[in-house]
Amino acid sequence: MSSGTPRPLRATARRFFCVGDPVNRVVFLVDGFNVYHSLRQATRDSGETLKWLDLHALCNSYVQSSLFGEAGVLERDLLPAIAAARRLSSGRAIWIGFPYKRLNQELRLVADGHFRIRRQTYARHQLPDPLKLPDEAMVRKPAGW
Repeated sequence: MSSGTPRPLRATARRFFCVGDPVNRVVFLVDGFNVYHSLRQATRDSGETLKWLDLHALCNSYVQSSLFGEAGVLERDLLPAIAAARRLSSGRAIWIGFPYKRLNQELRLVADGHFRIRRQTYARHQLPDPLKLPDEAMVRKPAGW
């Protein structure tokens, strides 16, 4: 690939997915398993249903907060992904965003920085109900989400 062509992002497990554009400065590699269980814990702790999370808005809120200059943001249990990001990122900082009540000391030590996602942050970044899809279809939040 030429230096101007973005490389595709890959993860070794199917539970990871990306939010963002690899051409831009910040890409979020999200560990869906840990975010899901974090949302369940946050729901138990608050009594609010929080699974209707707008992950794109949540990630963008961290970019807009100016927390990161040229930081890539990754989440828990991603040591191989961090190693790959370091190889591909041309010296950019790697930050770890830990889901609510989930912290991994090993990842904290290998990152350039970290932050914790609070329960209240999940609550502020819920999808609208109903949600209008690109094809104009409307989707309702499932009961208990």
